[in-house]
Amino acid sequence: MSKLFLENGSLSDEGYKLVMPIVAGLHFLMEDTKNLSVSELRILGANLAKLVGDQIFQAIKIRSDRDKFFDDMPLAEFEGYLKSKYGDKWQLTTLTPDEFRRLGGKK
Repeated sequence: MSKLFLENGSLSDEGYKLVMPIVAGLHFLMEDTKNLSVSELRILGANLAKLVGDQIFQAIKIRSDRDKFFDDMPLAEFEGYLKSKYGDKWQLTTLTPDEFRRLGGKK
């Protein structure tokens, strides 16, 4: 797991630092919703959940598409991709995490 999460899946201190601007924004939003009814607050919550879900879904789709792009590429073609991107010295270049993963974690 990344440094954003503890072993049990909850947020680490780093994870909390990442989401604090969102939490602060929600706190500010809630100050402006004091006059909403319970029903309206539920509707607001559902809309916020959908917005967050849509953003997470999009991030997962982009990551999955990128993984598939590299995974479907034969090794020789992938090495050609690296040479065209980084030149003949590609093994000495810092690869993206996805490129490094595709090589099996070996340079």
